[in-house]
Amino acid sequence: MVSGDPRAVVSAAPSYRLAYRVCRSNPPVLFDFFSHFRRGIKVRVAIPRAIDLSKGVSLWETEAQARDLALRFPHTGYYIAAVAVPSNVRQERNPGSGHLSVWAEPEEMLEWVRGVVRV
Repeated sequence: MVSGDPRAVVSAAPSYRLAYRVCRSNPPVLFDFFSHFRRGIKVRVAIPRAIDLSKGVSLWETEAQARDLALRFPHTGYYIAAVAVPSNVRQERNPGSGHLSVWAEPEEMLEWVRGVVRV
């Protein structure tokens, strides 16, 4: 197609949702983006829905929510990574809690990190 042709199809870049992940390392490493399933943490009730959710990586809608988690459960980490999650990636928001599950590979998620702050 000729440049400037009004009939040309331009694929739009995906939009992003900024979310926050509590991490143990700065800069984050692959392990920081492992799901519970990948870390070998068993679900309380082995039903398909719980197993599926355990394969998602937990993020938070606000930095304050991530900070609250890190302060309540220090073993989760001392850093908060801002992560630009593409809209075309499977994700599920839990309304009211600010929790977001994202199904992606740790290598991908590391590339989405936009910044890290200490708790």
